[in-house]
Amino acid sequence: MGTFRKWIRGRQAFRTQAQANQILNDTISASVSVNAQQISRLFSEIPQLVTRTLVLKTGQKALLVYMEG
Repeated sequence: MGTFRKWIRGRQAFRTQAQANQILNDTISASVSVNAQQISRLFSEIPQLVTRTLVLKTGQKALLVYMEG
């Protein structure tokens, strides 16, 4: 996971699909709240990360994730 943190902060190149598979080994859930928890846990050491859950006009939920600063 250290490699991913370095990559997200621009300190290291993120080269291969194998690295992505190793770091992002959790399955994607159909639940927005579960995905938000997984993302928050993955990026817990990055205080600039903001996650927001939005309700669309269709009634479905969307997850917005971005970095402040």
